[in-house]
Formats: sequence, C-alpha cells, structure tokens
Amino acid sequence: MPCLVTGYQAYVELAHLVPKTEWEWFASNQMRRHNDKSFVEGEVATNDVRNAIPLCVHIRKCFDDKKFAIVPKHGQWTTHFLTETASLTSLHHNTTVQLDPIVSSAFVLARLAAAVLPLHSSDFLRTGAERFVTLLDSNARTWTTARKDWGTAAFTTKEDRILYDGMRLTTLPAR
Repeated sequence: MPCLVTGYQAYVELAHLVPKTEWEWFASNQMRRHNDKSFVEGEVATNDVRNAIPLCVHIRKCFDDKKFAIVPKHGQWTTHFLTETASLTSLHHNTTVQLDPIVSSAFVLARLAAAVLPLHSSDFLRTGAERFVTLLDSNARTWTTARKDWGTAAFTTKEDRILYDGMRLTTLPAR
C-alpha cells in the first residue's frame, strides 16, 4: 500500500490518526463507535483500520510531530503544513490525498484538532503574518471576512468565533 502523501511504496507503515497514547481520550469520547470493530475495548481499541493511514517513515515522523494535518479543503482531503520543514513543506503542502473509504473522517478531524488547537494558544497565529480569517460577531450575528494580522484581530467576547479555512474554533481574547 503506497504512502498517502507521496505515493511511494517503500518504507511505508500505518500511522494512527488518534495515537495509541491517547487511548484514554479515545475511550472517554467513545471514539470506538467509529471503529470497524466497535466491540474492542481498552488500549487496543485505537488499533483499528478506520484509525490508520499509510505513510512513508519520514512523512509519518512529520505527522506524529504535528507538523502537518489532513484537512478538508474545497471538498477534498488535503495536507496542510502547520510549520515549515527543510523540504517537505514545499513538496507536500496542499497535496490532495485520497483517503481509503474505510478510514473514518471522525479520526481525521480528531487528529486535525489535536494538531491545530495547541497552536491556537501559542504564538503560531500571533506572529504578525497575515491570515485569511472569517470572524463571527456573536452579538450582531454577522460574518466579516478579511486578510488580517491575527495578532491585531479584535475579539470582543469569548463567544466570538473564527472560521479558519473551514474550521470553527473558539478564540481567546487577543493579547
């Protein structure tokens, strides 16, 4: 089975979307309901075909380090690099991937959240780089879309939301 990102056949292994180390989160959120074998319980419940994708060893390392995620973009699953790498970002950022139909989108989205949410509370989005954002004014119930420096975005309440390339996140007030 070829690597989902590169298409290479050599040195491919299965990568968990929700890692084995997160089996307690997996259990508490009843994620096994998305498994092919939903009757399996405990730590081994993450070892399911619906929670795994084939990746080359170097791509898997990058994936495990949360340097990229698989995201829905324009009706397709696409790689989205969250941090710069020596060469992988330029080669594979915005690469359309064909997920096997057996893979659960719930696991793909859980992995996306695990990669993005820690960045949201870090300086990643506050670096002064412009980002394309859609803001919801929760009081007026209006949407505003603009390219802006995240660090200067005005979030007036904790209920304000951000839609970042299709994903809604609750924001913290700007520092």
